[in-house]
Amino acid sequence: MELRPIPIGEDSVGIDLNPRGDRLWVASRVPTMVWEIDTSTHTVVSSTATTLYPLSLKVSPSGDRVYVGNGGHIYGQPSRVTVLDARTRATLATIPVPGDPWDLAFSRSGDRLYVRSANSDVVTVIDTQTYAVVGSIPGLPPNSTTISVDSATGRGYVPRGADIAILDLTANTIVGSIPTPAVSYTMAIRSDLRRGYASCAACGGVLVIDLDAGAVVKLIPAPYNLQTAALNRAGTRVYITASDRVLVVDVATETLLPLETLIPPYMYKGVVGGL
Repeated sequence: MELRPIPIGEDSVGIDLNPRGDRLWVASRVPTMVWEIDTSTHTVVSSTATTLYPLSLKVSPSGDRVYVGNGGHIYGQPSRVTVLDARTRATLATIPVPGDPWDLAFSRSGDRLYVRSANSDVVTVIDTQTYAVVGSIPGLPPNSTTISVDSATGRGYVPRGADIAILDLTANTIVGSIPTPAVSYTMAIRSDLRRGYASCAACGGVLVIDLDAGAVVKLIPAPYNLQTAALNRAGTRVYITASDRVLVVDVATETLLPLETLIPPYMYKGVVGGL
C-alpha cells in the first residue's frame, strides 16, 4: 500500500478528530496555522492563521469548537487558548493562560476545559460556555506537561516525576498519586476496563496501570523514545508516537503488536485516537 502524505505546514504539534470522524484538525508551527482535513478525500479544506505559536489542539465533544493552545513567550506576549468556530473558522475567544499550554482535555460533560501548561505549576480550568477561567489546580512541577481525564470517574491524571498525580476535577485539588518506576509522558485511559496506558521511555516501555488500585501492574517492553498515547474509538488499540514511528498496543492482550507506521520527522507530538 502506498502512503500518501497530506501536505500541511511543518512541525505539527496538535491533532484531533471531530466526533463524526469526517474532519481532522491539525496545528502546525511553520507556518503558525490550523488545518482542516476532509478524512474521506484526505485533502485540506481550510487553513486558519494563528498569531501565536501553536502547542496543542482539541476538538470539543460537540464538534462545533476547536481549541488551540498558543505559546506566547517567544513573542514576548502572554500565552492563551484560542477558540475557533469549526464551521466558519472565526475566532470566538482568546483566553489568557499561564506558562505554555502544552495539553488540553475536556471534562466528561464537555463544560470544562483543562489546560496543562509547561513552565507553570497549575492546571487552568476554563468554562467552555463563557470562555472564562474559573479555577486552577496548583501543586504540579513546571516540567509536567500532559493531562488525561477518566470519563467514568471524572478524575484527571498528570504525570510528574516518578509518579502520576490524581486530580479531583470537581474540587480542583490533587487527591493522590500513582507511583511509577520513572518519568512517564502521557496516559491513555480505557475507563470501562479501569486501565491506563502510560508512555514511559525511561522505563523502557508502556506502563499498564490499574486505576482502581492506583498501581502499575505491567510493563509492555518498547525500547523507543515514547511520547503521546491515544486510545482508538473502539477501545481496542493504543497508539503511541515514538520519535519517527507510531507503535500499536493491543488492549485485549496488553502486548505490542508487530505493526508500526513511520511518520514524517516534523510531526512528533500528537496521535489521534479515531482509528
